[in-house]
Amino acid sequence: MGAKGFFGATRAHRRTARLADLIGARQGEVIRERRYGGRGPQPSPSRAIVTVRKGPINDVFPGQLDAVVAAGYPLPTPVPHRCGPGAIFERTDDLPRVEVTAFPAGTEFVEGGGDVVPDGHTGIVVDIST
Repeated sequence: MGAKGFFGATRAHRRTARLADLIGARQGEVIRERRYGGRGPQPSPSRAIVTVRKGPINDVFPGQLDAVVAAGYPLPTPVPHRCGPGAIFERTDDLPRVEVTAFPAGTEFVEGGGDVVPDGHTGIVVDIST
């Protein structure tokens, strides 16, 4: 990878971190945060944030969606997920793609490495792709 590619990926990873802050992706307890991509077979720099938040899925999930819309995204495309609801906010000229998936209490996170959402909480995974 040339210098432009390395620095471009670094800027894109910083951009995903700033967007994560803007949309409140780290609310609650952060279980895992991972940067990936930017080289090799996954050229798009991306960030996945896995959190557990206090409250029922019917309160927590819409709250996260509202935060993404407030950041300037159009309304999302709902995506059914095998464990709970999900939504995709498509990439725009100014904003990267954001996918939000919710996990109800008692379910295991797909990206969580065996972590189970505790009672009285909701798991949220936010994936930001440049």
